[in-house]
Amino acid sequence: MLATLALVAAACGSDDSTGAEGDGTDTSGADGNGTESDSALPNACPSEGCEIFIVDAMTADGGEITLTFDANFSPEFERNHIHVFWDSQEPGAVSSDYDTRGFDIQGKWHPTDDYPTYITTADASVGADSRQGSTTVCVTAADTDHAVIDPGIVACRDVGELLSE
Repeated sequence: MLATLALVAAACGSDDSTGAEGDGTDTSGADGNGTESDSALPNACPSEGCEIFIVDAMTADGGEITLTFDANFSPEFERNHIHVFWDSQEPGAVSSDYDTRGFDIQGKWHPTDDYPTYITTADASVGADSRQGSTTVCVTAADTDHAVIDPGIVACRDVGELLSE
C-alpha cells in the first residue's frame, strides 16, 4: 500500500506541463546562499509567466549572432522552450495557434532550448527571409505544441551594430 502511494505521489507534479505553481519543484540545486541556480529552475512558468531576457549579443562565426539569455524557467524543447524571431514577425504569429490569435499568416521563428547561449540559425538566422531587413531579434516562451504562452511577454534587442550589412 505504501509503495502504491509513493508511486502515485511521484507521478504527480513532476511531469505537469500546465505551468501550475506548487508542482513539487526540486530545489536541490540551491546554492549555498539559499537561492536557486539556473539548473534548478523548474520548466513550469511561474505565476508572472515565462520570461526570457536577452542579456548579451555578440557576433558569432559566419556572421550569425550569439545571444545570451536569462530566464525565470528552465527551457526544455519538449516542454516550455524559447521562440527566437525577428521583430518583422508579430509575437502572436510566431505560434502554432496563430490563426486563433487573429493572424492570417503564420510567422517564422526558430524554437530552441539552448540556454543560456544560442546562435541564430534557421528562421532566426541573419540571412533568413523572415528577417525582412530587421535589426531587432526577439524571444518569447512557447509550450510543447509551439503555441506562444503569452505574446505580451516578449523581449527584443537591437543587434544592428553586429550585422555585416
